[in-house]
Amino acid sequence: MAGKRKRDAFSAHDKLVHKSCSLLQREAKKVRAFLVRKAVQQLKQLRQQLAEPVEDAAKQQKRDQKLRNSIERFEREHAALKTLDLQKLVTRARAQTGLDKPQPQTTEENEHEEVEEWDEEGSEDDSSEETEGEQGAEQGETVKDPDSAAAGRETEQKETQEDAPNPDSELDEKLMDRMLAHKQIVPLLDAIKKLVEKEERRPRRSGGHMRSAR
Repeated sequence: MAGKRKRDAFSAHDKLVHKSCSLLQREAKKVRAFLVRKAVQQLKQLRQQLAEPVEDAAKQQKRDQKLRNSIERFEREHAALKTLDLQKLVTRARAQTGLDKPQPQTTEENEHEEVEEWDEEGSEDDSSEETEGEQGAEQGETVKDPDSAAAGRETEQKETQEDAPNPDSELDEKLMDRMLAHKQIVPLLDAIKKLVEKEERRPRRSGGHMRSAR
């Protein structure tokens, strides 16, 4: 009963956000698993091609270098996909669909038909949501001994590293863009956008009815 009262206390928009994020997390896991399997298959094919001999030594050297570059690229993508923070992807999807926009307070319930169609597996697995790493804790540390020359050098090196582009971060951004453009994710994003737009119009259309009901 207490759990039901707690759910009833949420606004319609809060429920939409919770439902949408749960579905986005679930579909993102499926897409990531698909892309990981695809990368494994591509690596297997490339390594098989690399093992095949070529009669012309010059051509083989050129081909092998090209194949090794491709293998290295897919190995990086494979490793990045396995550790990709899906919570960051959900955060980007929330901004993209308008879920993070402040909504007018309303007690009117939305049925969310379009999003419900995605929930074919029944209960949601909230325990599967991943949390962000504790990277911010390291960045937030301050130098306790400013008079120490060693500490000063470490601070300068850290600032230089922060200013430099991070290849891993760029790869993560690229992979998130690819996942958000996947055919499994795009229809869900479109459905969420439509529901957000419907919520934005609903208070103006039903405002008089809501006041009279009070």
